[in-house]
Amino acid sequence: SHLEAMHAWVRALRRAKVPVAYSQGFHPHPRVAFSSAMPQNQASIGEYLDVSLTERVDPGELAARLATVLPAGFGIHGHAEVDLRAPSLMSLVEGAVYTVYLPELTREQLEERVATVLAADELPVERRRKSKNKRGKWKSGPRTAPVDIRPMIQALTVRETTEVPAVDVVLHAVEGKGPKMRELLDFLAPESALARVLRRETLVRSGDSLVALSSCWERYAPGAEAPPAVEQPAAG
Repeated sequence: SHLEAMHAWVRALRRAKVPVAYSQGFHPHPRVAFSSAMPQNQASIGEYLDVSLTERVDPGELAARLATVLPAGFGIHGHAEVDLRAPSLMSLVEGAVYTVYLPELTREQLEERVATVLAADELPVERRRKSKNKRGKWKSGPRTAPVDIRPMIQALTVRETTEVPAVDVVLHAVEGKGPKMRELLDFLAPESALARVLRRETLVRSGDSLVALSSCWERYAPGAEAPPAVEQPAAG
């Protein structure tokens, strides 16, 4: 789960004697945050982690120390030092790239499902609304709200070369509403109990395009006169 993954990273940072900064208040906690929460039963090679330190440590040295204490299944594919004024990773995220493996379907069946989803004018789902306001009081009205996830699907492409039928998926946020892979799977393969989801990359907005978060580090490098604020999608 997301919390278990977070605890694993915090333990590794502690074992590697990394000088992690802590929040203020009665219950200080390490200032460590993922770019987005990863749902249960999903694997990823495209997660990003914000770690605030009390003193500067060379990024390469930090990565090397962590690599010796991380649990099996965890690894570091890259690292970058960013300006303290840079926006949080979570505020930058606009979408993600996935590969979904569906062993219960044939390739022909998967192609038909993908074509049906892409041809749909809308794909309505019901999402739970936030039930309480900032004061902790229950809000009136329905507990769910309809959401159309079709505009959140930027691309669906059946893979040509995998033994197990698989589809590459690009999802992005629309009007502040983030996509959820399990909702797409309800339309793509509702009967599948063996679907495997791999998140390959996290996406951020650059002008009118979505690009890999890893391609944007130079924007937020230390010494920049003014790290750019979060870019907003173009209207229309």
